Amino acid sequence: MKFGKVADLTQIDFSLPKLEILNPSKKPSLAPRIYLGTTGWSNKEWLGNYYPKKINSTEYVQHYAALFDTIELNTTHYHIPDLDKVASWCNQVDKSFKFCPKIPQIISHRSNIASETSQSHTFFKAIETMGDNLGPSFMQLPEYFDPKQEDKLLRFLSRKPAHIPLSLELRHAKWFDEDNQALRRLAKQLVNFNTSLVVTDVAGRRDVCHNLLPTATLIVRLVGNALHESDFSRMHAWADLIQKNQNNLNDVYLFFHQPSMKDIPSMINYFIASAEKIGLEGDFELLKPNYQENSQLSLF
Repeated sequence: MKFGKVADLTQIDFSLPKLEILNPSKKPSLAPRIYLGTTGWSNKEWLGNYYPKKINSTEYVQHYAALFDTIELNTTHYHIPDLDKVASWCNQVDKSFKFCPKIPQIISHRSNIASETSQSHTFFKAIETMGDNLGPSFMQLPEYFDPKQEDKLLRFLSRKPAHIPLSLELRHAKWFDEDNQALRRLAKQLVNFNTSLVVTDVAGRRDVCHNLLPTATLIVRLVGNALHESDFSRMHAWADLIQKNQNNLNDVYLFFHQPSMKDIPSMINYFIASAEKIGLEGDFELLKPNYQENSQLSLF
């Protein structure tokens, strides 16, 4: 992920803002379900440790789903899957696993997204067949998509199937100007479209690590820096923030990114250790290199 990457991390303020949830959970006595995942399952760096050494590429899905309980499904950003492909994915995971498919760029990066109908219809028809395995899909809007185009976005959302949850990742800096006023205006309307906002925690764009949640769903993209010390302090900070807001959240999706996929397990294991240390409830299981000879679990 090149967006927001910087070479020098020494001057970055990684502190997290307090969350503002416009429509908090109506079930405050229940802890939120916390889903942990990354982007893509075709990770050859995991062969021989987290995956068996020799497997067919079509088997990657089932081995990924044995480690994680969600995925930022990046492949759909480039191609709309057919129904057979979707069925194949779902047949390799259990009922609790959640796919979070990214809306194809032929839709999200279209200059007049308000007029898009045929491609989005095909996409939504495909992913709704995921049934219980469908988590929030999410739309990554291009950096040139500014608040002046809000009406186009709302028209697009008005045609989205209401039962399919969606989350938006906004990148244009003007969404975050003047105390997030543009973002706040949009957030108040997103509730009507079963749509939330992605929070992106990346070093070079601290503005996109915002605090506004239209719904009780928190979706975070955690972009690491090759296991720099700040990666670990941020994992602890997120565990703490989620615990403080757990009575107001229904679902939490955390997607971990690193320049090298080999570093993802260490990042996730440190988050789990931090969460358990402070008493954050979750169905957590440390990632272990079960297919590596004489493997030993390492958190760092």
